Formats: sequence, structure tokens, C-alpha cells
Amino acid sequence: MSIDKQRKELFGLLEKSNKKIIFIDLTNANIPPTPVRRRISQIFKEVDFDKVAALKASRFVRVMAGFIMKTAGMKNVQFFDDKAKALKWLKQK
Repeated sequence: MSIDKQRKELFGLLEKSNKKIIFIDLTNANIPPTPVRRRISQIFKEVDFDKVAALKASRFVRVMAGFIMKTAGMKNVQFFDDKAKALKWLKQK
């Protein structure tokens, strides 16, 4: 699925929610090329997320994802190795 299709799907889901939270599974993620990183950062800038939980990122992907999210102005980001803990954290107030 293209990044713009994912954006459209994400924004459709967010319109139905009062709380802006997102769970990102980075288990099989690789470091994306620069144009894709820029586009992801632009998309993240469009939404003021309350919380972002990222799952099972390798050290390199974690560094890159953290950089992308900080560039987008995201502040409440946590990385997890356990999905249940990530979802529990997202549900906390």
C-alpha cells in the first residue's frame, strides 16, 4: 500500500476518535529512503498525536524512527518489545 493511501486510511480513522493515539509495528521495518522519511514526517506533522507506541524496532530503525518523530514534533513516543505492554500504555490516561 502506498504511503498516501496509508495516510488517507489513518486520517479516516483519526476523524472518528477523540484521542489521537497510534500503534506502529516496526518488527519487519527497514530504514526507508530519504524521500519516504520526509513524507512520513510531513504526515506526522499533520496530526497532533497524544501518544505513539512503536513495537520491536531494531536499534537502527529505532534511531531513525525517533529522528522522524522528533522532526515531526512528536513528544509522547515510547518503544516497546511487548505488544501487550504497548497497548496497555496507549490506553492509560
